[in-house]
Amino acid sequence: MDAPPLRILFVEDVPADAELAAAELRRAGLSFESRRVETREQLLAALAEYRPALVLSDYALPGFDGMEALALTLAQAPETPFILLTGSTNEETAVACMKAGAWDYILKDRLSRLPLAVRAALDRARTRSMEQAARDALERSEARLRAFVDASTDGVFVKDAALRTVMANAAYSAIIGRNPAEVLGHDDFDLMPEAMARSCRESDIEAIRNGGVHMSEERAGGHVFEVCKFPVPLPDGSTGVGGYVRDVTDRVRAEAALRESEQRYRLVLANSLDALLLTTPDGTIRSANPAACAMFGRSEAEICRLGRAGVLDATDPRLTAALAERAETGRFRGELTGVRADGTKFPIEVSSSLFRDAAGALHSSMAIRDLTQRAALEAQLRQAQKMEAIGSLAGGVAHDFNNILQAMLSHISLLRLQVSDPTRVAAAAAELEQQVKRGAALTRQLLLFSRQETTTPALLDLNEVVRTSSEFLRRLVRENISFRLEVVEGQLAVRADRGQLDQVLMNLVVNAADAMPDGGTLRLGTGRAADGSPWVSVSDTGCGIPEAIRARVFEPFFTTKPVGKGTGVGLAVVWGIVEQHGGTIELESGVGAGTTVRVTLPAADAAAVPADGPPSGDKPLPRGCGERVLIVEDEQGAREGLAEILTSLGYTVYGAASSEDAQALPAEPPFDLLLTDLMLPGKAGPELAAEMAGRWPRLRVILMSGYTEDEAVKGRIAAELVRFLQKPFGMTTLAREVRAALDEGSDGV
Repeated sequence: MDAPPLRILFVEDVPADAELAAAELRRAGLSFESRRVETREQLLAALAEYRPALVLSDYALPGFDGMEALALTLAQAPETPFILLTGSTNEETAVACMKAGAWDYILKDRLSRLPLAVRAALDRARTRSMEQAARDALERSEARLRAFVDASTDGVFVKDAALRTVMANAAYSAIIGRNPAEVLGHDDFDLMPEAMARSCRESDIEAIRNGGVHMSEERAGGHVFEVCKFPVPLPDGSTGVGGYVRDVTDRVRAEAALRESEQRYRLVLANSLDALLLTTPDGTIRSANPAACAMFGRSEAEICRLGRAGVLDATDPRLTAALAERAETGRFRGELTGVRADGTKFPIEVSSSLFRDAAGALHSSMAIRDLTQRAALEAQLRQAQKMEAIGSLAGGVAHDFNNILQAMLSHISLLRLQVSDPTRVAAAAAELEQQVKRGAALTRQLLLFSRQETTTPALLDLNEVVRTSSEFLRRLVRENISFRLEVVEGQLAVRADRGQLDQVLMNLVVNAADAMPDGGTLRLGTGRAADGSPWVSVSDTGCGIPEAIRARVFEPFFTTKPVGKGTGVGLAVVWGIVEQHGGTIELESGVGAGTTVRVTLPAADAAAVPADGPPSGDKPLPRGCGERVLIVEDEQGAREGLAEILTSLGYTVYGAASSEDAQALPAEPPFDLLLTDLMLPGKAGPELAAEMAGRWPRLRVILMSGYTEDEAVKGRIAAELVRFLQKPFGMTTLAREVRAALDEGSDGV
């Protein structure tokens, strides 16, 4: 953008004179615009509105003169050049005008000098304007610097070459304990104790001599000061010293506290028995204490390199849930699985929380405790408690067995006395069979409690199980109790062990009956949950369970019955069976309002359940066609009884008391079925079965036992890979299992 044209104000009452002056300036090559005024009022208005860069004034004017015009211009625009043009005044008057502030004077008869005078005035005005601008800028800069220095909380000072204070802010005066007026013009020996002044003098001299910045730390009056000094060039050409003094007492104390805190933190890390890890949410480990290194068998560098995957078992399903909980709530505490350097896994308790550092970055801490020893001690405690309870258990079991044995002896005596009465013999034999079943059920309950019972799951209709079992269960209930069966319509398909379901029902029914010593109503029912899962429930109208002990009724050995009336095993067995089958137990009870126990089991495919349900005892027993059966049983009475039953069913039976006796039999003719006990003198039943199957490839095998400790055999029985009979078993069960083995075959052992 072009600069605006030069503005010239002519103060002239003769227009021709003003035009002559303007023409002279144009001839000299000056470009300008102009305005002419004649009176005082016009001059003042033009100075305010027109704002000329140059005033050319005549001396003799109507109503006022050039001297007055000069005074008005200086008052209104003091920086505007004023040149006097006169044709009537003498040089003395012109000189007076110059002394009053005019920049130059030109006689009208010498206008040729006017362009030179105008250029000189304009150059001088520009120079003065630049100098003034520089002075103004300097003053503003000094004012800003002074304001900054005065506002600073640091003590700022400048000393001259003699090391006298020539500039200091209020903070510096306050630090040395003086009023600001007392500081300027004095050296340190006038302002401070001698020792401090001497130290300051030495550092002043060192800063001037060596140049650069000199930093030091001074202590006085319980405070710590950071002192910075540097050489300062002074206006007279000499060199002084400047700098600042900063009170860093709080910072020094904070740093000392931080060092002490860090030292305590390191001591805690070093001496903690728990593994302590500093991590990031993505699994990176920043640090690990010695306990962590010992726990996981790795160095700190190795733990940090491997990250979370090097200390936690990634296959533990609880880990994902733990990380999600920590991300949502900011913390997690629970049990996970740790991994040692050799790959072994062990139980751990983890406490972890998220936090942010001063920069806002997210971190997490992890405290890890090895639970291996605690788990072992808990197992030992549970075993000790279990062994302690054996005394009370033995009393209850002995009471029940003695009652059963007494009943059996009584009916055996009746059999001898009534041998000639077939009706009474049959009744006594039936009752004797029931007592045997009671004894078997008690033994089964003990095995279930000790987890020695072998399970044989099968597809069952829960309704049919309940209907069939109810016939036996009614006999467990006293006559003053009303027994009601409430079974839902249709099939309730489940996959379960039939014997264990019977055990659950028996325990629940017995408990319900015991809760009604004065009589009441017992309901045994089935149904479907909202999700279709089958359930069976047992309800009573008895005394109910107090809320204080309701949560403990499924604990082993916990019982409210008098000594000799219960062992506290039954409901614990129920809990274990239901949990093993993947089911749930719900208990509703109130004092005086009775109790309802509902067992819910996972649903199975109803189409796979046999339509006719469990075989009825009224159906004829399946018989043999002369098939050769080898019985290996070391108990002579059991061996002979089984042989007689199978012989009566049409089988050709041979008995052996041991695996050696069985192996000594000739290879021809071959046997069709091997019925062997698991526990034999010498070679065990499964080993014998494997050897016999090698001799007779078409041999079918049935294992039998009161219980088995062989987990491999238990697993094969549970998976239905081998046929198994749980002792004691009746003639019906034996007949059907033998016929099924011969007809359908078996995979052997």
